[in-house]
Amino acid sequence: MTTVIETCRIPPSQGAAAELFLPLSFYDMTWLHFNHTRRLVFYNHPCSEAEFSNTIVPNLKHSLSLALKHYLPVAGNLLYPSDTDTDKPAFRYISGDSVPLTIAVSGLDYNELVANHAREADQFYDLLPRTPAMSEEENYKIIPPISLQVTHLPGRGICLGLSNHHSLGDDRSILGFIKAWAVINKSGNDEAFDSRNGESLPIFERLICKDSSRVDGIYWEAMKKRPLKPPATHPLPTNRVRASFILRHSDIIMLKNRILSAKPNIDRVSTFVVAAAYVWTALEKSLGPAENEDVVYYIAADGTGRPNALFDPPVPVNYFGNCLGSGRVRVKHRRLAAEDGFVAAAEAIVDEIKTKIYNGDEFLKSPENLLTEMPKYKGMRAMAMTGSPKFDYAEADFGWGEAEKVEVLSLDGGYSMSLSNSGDGDLVVGMSLTKEEMEAFASMFATGVKMGNNVHKSDNLVLQTPAMTTDEFSNTIVPNLKHSLSLTLKHYLPVAGNLLYPLDTDASKSVICYVSGDTVSLTIAISNLDFDDLVLNHAREADQFYDHVQPQAPLTEEENYKIAPVICIGVNFHHGLCYWRSIVGLVKAWTMINKSGDDEAFVAKTG
Repeated sequence: MTTVIETCRIPPSQGAAAELFLPLSFYDMTWLHFNHTRRLVFYNHPCSEAEFSNTIVPNLKHSLSLALKHYLPVAGNLLYPSDTDTDKPAFRYISGDSVPLTIAVSGLDYNELVANHAREADQFYDLLPRTPAMSEEENYKIIPPISLQVTHLPGRGICLGLSNHHSLGDDRSILGFIKAWAVINKSGNDEAFDSRNGESLPIFERLICKDSSRVDGIYWEAMKKRPLKPPATHPLPTNRVRASFILRHSDIIMLKNRILSAKPNIDRVSTFVVAAAYVWTALEKSLGPAENEDVVYYIAADGTGRPNALFDPPVPVNYFGNCLGSGRVRVKHRRLAAEDGFVAAAEAIVDEIKTKIYNGDEFLKSPENLLTEMPKYKGMRAMAMTGSPKFDYAEADFGWGEAEKVEVLSLDGGYSMSLSNSGDGDLVVGMSLTKEEMEAFASMFATGVKMGNNVHKSDNLVLQTPAMTTDEFSNTIVPNLKHSLSLTLKHYLPVAGNLLYPLDTDASKSVICYVSGDTVSLTIAISNLDFDDLVLNHAREADQFYDHVQPQAPLTEEENYKIAPVICIGVNFHHGLCYWRSIVGLVKAWTMINKSGDDEAFVAKTG
């Protein structure tokens, strides 16, 4: 279903240095025997075949050439010495080196490719470039470090396929190259890239610390004992399906609160901690007991720009190469499978991050210890995360807007998760599992979130900054708000009604009921609390905020029901009325009607 139109090689543009030679650091050597990192980036950019062939492809080739001028190691080769006793591996660029680029067109269903439900994993490899074969010269085996493919999906979009050797660079480095290509393609030249980066252009000089030579030697002694194998290109069949799962911002907040309720003294419950712990426990519960009772979660942390035990000053954020710290979280499977397994996982992850990553005296300390530590986890079921929302490939805008979806094909082996942004604080969790494993995981993932969202009432404050006099507030703003709220309620009658809870629960069920004469409770108040303090992000006393939330009206009774008002503005509403999306719709309708003075614009917009 996918046809290759062209295979070509793109060299750096004129003005590039003639040669660059970079010995691998011990951080780079770590990845020598790993398979390539594989990604697909999907852009919703409908275009004709003529536009794709005559405009988009030539522009991409030109901008890639300009980008490579600033990223010479990408255009070079990884050299692996034939005599491992006298030489070490290095990246080398010489004039004439280039990057392989494949141009293709595919009849695959774009909507299916970017969907979230489980899909056959093998089909995605049509969009991934073939890894160039390893070759040899007199003293070295030569390994091309990267290959690219651009595929046209007629009528819907474009897919960028990327396969790179991890020794070339970590996510921060590779994404920096892709973003540079995108910026240059969007602007048509590299002037915008040069002016935008200035002194922040990539730094290629290898990291040096007082122990560099010794640690490099230790790593090379370990790596050269393993035979170098050609990188696997398309590991088919995968016998896997791929699916994406959404952790909504509200889910993340709920899960954080669950951790803090159980462990009030826990430090730094980050979004990463929540996502990693939640996915890890959902996976462990769905897979069942492992052969080894212990299971492990591998943490990778960007080593640039933060205090550490190895480099002073810290590694610059524009360093190109690998610089990753790590942590290993070891827990009994039965602990994660227990009812409070999510909290246990979060606590263990927080402890490891606090000890090994946030602690500058320990972070990156004694990197050679990794070689002796890793064998301790052999045979354990392992989980890891590929990529990070901090390094989001969807942000690479080639002039077609941000990408609609990123798929990490490197997940097709072992147990790993990808994590990326989805806007509005939501996260997308990518998984690749067997069909049976995916069905069990999906059920467990959904169950945990639903259970956590079983709450009854929600309070919300919306703070805005219009400066006004007390007279304007009382004589203009309040009457307008009352009038617009009345018009809004005409379109949202359940909000003006009541929740009726039956006295005889065997004979009747709860209902939301509106009858003529029902109303919404609205309180108008003035406060001398400090507005700036209320809207800032630092820690503030929580109790003061309740001055701005109207107390829930008490229950009343009629012949057959207890009656609970479902909403008051401030905003305090019974969750039995609806979900957040509906309440946001109500508040947006009210604001639109208040702004326009009537409900005509609202009716015209919503139909």
